[in-house]
Amino acid sequence: MADYNIRLMTEIDLENIAGIDAVCFSRKRMRSMENLKCIYHNFPDGCFVATEGDNIIGYVFSHVFGKTGFIGPLGVPEEYRGKKISQAYIKKSIEALQRHGCTAIGLETRPEWPNNIGLYYKMGFTPTFLTVTGTFSEELTYSSSNILDGANIEPDAIELFDKQFEKHNIGYSFINDINFTLKHNPDKILFYVKSKSIMGFLAFDTDIYPFVWGIIHPMNDTSIFTDLLFSLKEKIDAPDIKIRINARYTSLQDLIRNGYKVEDVSVRMMLNGHEGDFIKHNNNSLVIRSWIS
Repeated sequence: MADYNIRLMTEIDLENIAGIDAVCFSRKRMRSMENLKCIYHNFPDGCFVATEGDNIIGYVFSHVFGKTGFIGPLGVPEEYRGKKISQAYIKKSIEALQRHGCTAIGLETRPEWPNNIGLYYKMGFTPTFLTVTGTFSEELTYSSSNILDGANIEPDAIELFDKQFEKHNIGYSFINDINFTLKHNPDKILFYVKSKSIMGFLAFDTDIYPFVWGIIHPMNDTSIFTDLLFSLKEKIDAPDIKIRINARYTSLQDLIRNGYKVEDVSVRMMLNGHEGDFIKHNNNSLVIRSWIS
């Protein structure tokens, strides 16, 4: 019998989780409470902690984007590893995402952590594409004439854009994330509008997520991306903001040719039977992941 218990996470647990997370990932700075609350409130039914008595000895967050579910971050301090804690709460998260109706369930891990890759593989996850982290530090030519911030965008246009995106990326929706940002920080989300239609958006707020996130669809013109990115960098006065992009999107090649400098990679793994649209075909959209709502 296991000498620990798995239970649903509560908001009261977040302060303790911040410390555990910092230790597990060797962070120089702990996640802010604002960040953890954003992560938690996306899908509380899929967030769990492992406890030994009154002490939290492991945690896992889950997120939903329409019918796409992601697991993580998660962590167990080194002294409690080898007790199958991660297997226990990942299984709970999978079950919660399945009950929610997710057709795609995935997670990410580091390529230099083979034990994690082996663990997830045994639990039914298959390695697929890499997620790359990098920057655009070069000053490219751009125009902001087609760009509006969140305070000046029509809600109907946002809903239509998200539905069009979801049609091409079956079950994947950012509408909750967009609405959250519009409510709390509308000046930190920018939309590219042409003939009253949204062609893409980018957002950045370090209290919520430490990377740029957004969608450019279809990604047949890198100028839409560069116009949005450099308008955003100018607006928030941050010259080297980092961007995470999954390698399944064919448009990533175009970005690398246009000055995107890859600094780091993670391995995307999808649950067998719940691969969704991620490994079925390439796509000319550009999706820059978010972890909020």
